[in-house]
Amino acid sequence: GGLVALHLGWNRLDDDAAGTLARAGVGASTGALIVLDVSFNRLGDLAGIALAECLVEEPLAPLRVLDASRNRLGDRAAVAFAAALAGGARKLETLKLGWNPLGTAGAL
Repeated sequence: GGLVALHLGWNRLDDDAAGTLARAGVGASTGALIVLDVSFNRLGDLAGIALAECLVEEPLAPLRVLDASRNRLGDRAAVAFAAALAGGARKLETLKLGWNPLGTAGAL
């Protein structure tokens, strides 16, 4: 049992809030969190990097769906997510990054 989905969209979360969320280990006590929705917030590159790092290491390693669409994630966050996917985020099935200013470097 435990928390399996956490929907935090439309909450005006910023880099500080997301960093705290990642460090606090949402779902770490149960390891059961499989869906995290942080869409429609104010998350920037620092938040994206923190979330990406947690996809490989605990506490978000079991995550299967991460929706970070409609934020302020840029190319540095996109590169961090790419590295996480290449480096061990094996359970993640869906990563939504639409409507972010990823830029050319983030798309490559």
